[in-house]
Amino acid sequence: MMRWQKAGLAILALIGTTNCPHSFGRGGTVDRAIHKDTLELYEAGCTDEERIRVCKGKSPEECAEICD
Repeated sequence: MMRWQKAGLAILALIGTTNCPHSFGRGGTVDRAIHKDTLELYEAGCTDEERIRVCKGKSPEECAEICD
């Protein structure tokens, strides 16, 4: 009987974890919220040192979105 309970719990856990990409995946609710919070941190603009650090590997549009 104990194996069936563990198997049932494992199935429920699998369903629960695969049902959340809309929240935790790339472009999901949490990802967008973190992006918005990050943009608010840099709302005042970036110094030259911050611009170099933040913009490394990003397109000019992404950099302008963050630092301007």
